Order: sequence, then C-alpha cells, then structure tokens
Amino acid sequence: MSNTIKIAMCGCGHIAPRWLEVFSKNSDIELIAIADPNPDEFKKLNDFDLQNVKKYSNLDAVFANHKIDAVFILTPPQYHSRYIIEAIEHGIHVLTEKPLCVDLNQFLHIKKAAELAREKKIITAVNQQYRWNPRILSIHDSITQNRIGDIFLVNSIFNQNNYHFKRWWRKQHSYISIFNWYIHIIDSMRYYLSQKPISVSARFIRPPHSKILGYSSLLMDVNFESGTVWHLTANQESIAGPTTSGHSRFTMYGSEGTLVNTKNDPPYIYTKDGEKMELGENIADIDNESTYPPGWADTVEKFVHSIRTGQEHPTSIFDNLWTMSILLAAIKSHENNREVKISEIFGEKK
Repeated sequence: MSNTIKIAMCGCGHIAPRWLEVFSKNSDIELIAIADPNPDEFKKLNDFDLQNVKKYSNLDAVFANHKIDAVFILTPPQYHSRYIIEAIEHGIHVLTEKPLCVDLNQFLHIKKAAELAREKKIITAVNQQYRWNPRILSIHDSITQNRIGDIFLVNSIFNQNNYHFKRWWRKQHSYISIFNWYIHIIDSMRYYLSQKPISVSARFIRPPHSKILGYSSLLMDVNFESGTVWHLTANQESIAGPTTSGHSRFTMYGSEGTLVNTKNDPPYIYTKDGEKMELGENIADIDNESTYPPGWADTVEKFVHSIRTGQEHPTSIFDNLWTMSILLAAIKSHENNREVKISEIFGEKK
C-alpha cells in the first residue's frame, strides 16, 4: 500500500506491548525498524507477529539504513527530549510517550525544536491518552456546552496506596510522581477548562515512611486566565484507605451548577434547581472494564490523520508545552517557596 506510513520505534521497554498491539492491527502504518540497547527486549515482537522488523541498538542506525516517515519514542522519560530533537532535525514526524521532558532545560530546547517542526511542517504528538477516555470526553463536552456556567473553583483529589516505584528510571528523579502520573491529571484539567494557566503555587511532600528518592505527594493551586482556581491534592504513598481512579476525583463549581466526578459512578451535573443529571452512557461500566484508559489506538489514528492532512495533532508538542509548564512551575514554586508565573517558564533563558 503506497499510502502506508512507515514508522520506527525507539525503545522497547515495559510500555512497548501497548504500542506493538496497535501497530499489528493498524493497516495505515508499517513498523519498519526498532531500536533498543537491550536485545532481550526484542522478544516482545514475537507476541505480535512482528519478528521480521529490523532491529538496532540505537536510533542513528535506523536513520542510516531506512527511510521512515515517523518515529515513536518510548524510552525512559529522561531521554525523550534527545530523540524528539533528533527526529525533527532529520525531518521526521515524531510521536512521544509522556512526559515530554523532565526539566526546564529540556523544555526550552524542545520548544525551539517544535518551532522548527512547525516551519518544516513536521507533525508532533505526545501520548496523553487519557484525553480519549469517554468519561473525560463527556466532561469536556459538558463544560464546552457551558452546562455549569462559569467555573470559579475546582477541587481534585488523587490517591494511591503503596505505589511501587520499581522501574529504575522512576527511582532516579526527585519529582517522578508529577512526571509519571500527575501529568495525566494536569493535562486532563487543561483539556476540560480549555484555558491557559497563569500561575502556580505548589508544595511537594515526602512521607516519613517513603521508600523513594523524591516526593510522592503534592499540594498545588493553579490560576487560569478566566479566573478559575484549581486545587489538587495528590498522593502516591498511602499505607491504607480508598484509592481514586487515574483521572482523580473532583468537584467543579460553576455559576449555573456543580459537576462531580468520582471513581465508580458516572460524572454528574447538579443544577441550581436541584436536578441531578448523569453525563454520558455506561461511563462507569466502560471505566471498570480497564484499569488503564485504552487510548493508544486513538492517539495513533489521530497521528496518521495529522500526517495525511497536515493538521496539527490535538496533543501536539505545542499543546503539551502548556501542560509541562504547569509541572515545571510547580517544581519551581516548591523550591523557591513562592507563586510562579507560567510566563517565567516560557521566558527563562539557559
């Protein structure tokens, strides 16, 4: 098929099977090559009838031996920025796992690379797969339709018990919780509100019983351009008690009603007249069928569409820079014990 998009995969670690399953079923793309320094990881290809894919120890060898249209970056987060920039410099479309980067220096370099990608008409995407979850889509649509009016306050709670930080790369970063998990909550809230963040105040907490290097708990307030204030309390090292879903439990307070989202129930709107209205159909049942939102296929489908049409991907690097700016502002706020304006993150020079 001449219109098939030829792709390469950089990294074949623990998240790779979710992508390999998509590649094996999507006729619009063809996995040509894969790069990983550990040859044992290539055994995963056999489970998806992809054993004939060319295998290399590094991405440079892929670029040297193949003409590909796009590269999918699935390495540990510390290396995302390096391969994103290399792909763009080679004129290749790029889709990366989240997080986009892990510090301000990487953020600023990727920002410049994204500007180059836009000039070269290179499509970029970040896999914020929670966005395609029916629950999240229904909440976003309700807010877009102004069903609870002007939102002035959002209160979110996220909790996990005894979260295991077993992956080596999760042990080597002081703020891994915000990059590894809380990023989904932050990106979803941006998507719900469709507003730009203005400033962030945050405090990170390391419980006395913690077994990790850095912080697993977070208190954060984000001010958005319309005046909406979002408060997040997040924790990944409870020793007992109930857990929330990955999208968090939250309440949105608006001028015309209140929207409530929990774990096992569908989201509801409570009107000022006292009416309770369920959002969407069978949302709780859909959530309970999977512990992980099955959004990889949606991200790839939209990526293919963007490549063929030239339209920017809904979770492009440019879009994701705003999500990352909240994370980086939270870290700076904690370290400097003050409110941090988002413009400081976009405007700082290194």
